[in-house]
Amino acid sequence: MMTLEFIGLVGAHETSESDAGNGQVVDLPFIKAFAQTQAYAGFDKVLLAVNTRAPDSMIIASYVAALTDKLGLLVAHRPGFQAPTFAARQFATLD
Repeated sequence: MMTLEFIGLVGAHETSESDAGNGQVVDLPFIKAFAQTQAYAGFDKVLLAVNTRAPDSMIIASYVAALTDKLGLLVAHRPGFQAPTFAARQFATLD
């Protein structure tokens, strides 16, 4: 039997495809509210995505991990940009 999981997203600041957002690149109160709202709503996991304009997803993941123990983290990284051994050390530290 397959289990259904609900996966959300946590970004570093308020933005969308049509609105680049304003203010800080890393908005800690926004991240906290975003993560805690998804934990409260019953999401199982959240994706911490990567793109060229976003801060390092591992750093945001470590902050989210400190905020909640209910959410699983799906941390994206760029294998062509980051050495696999370095990424493995970072993931081990986060774990």
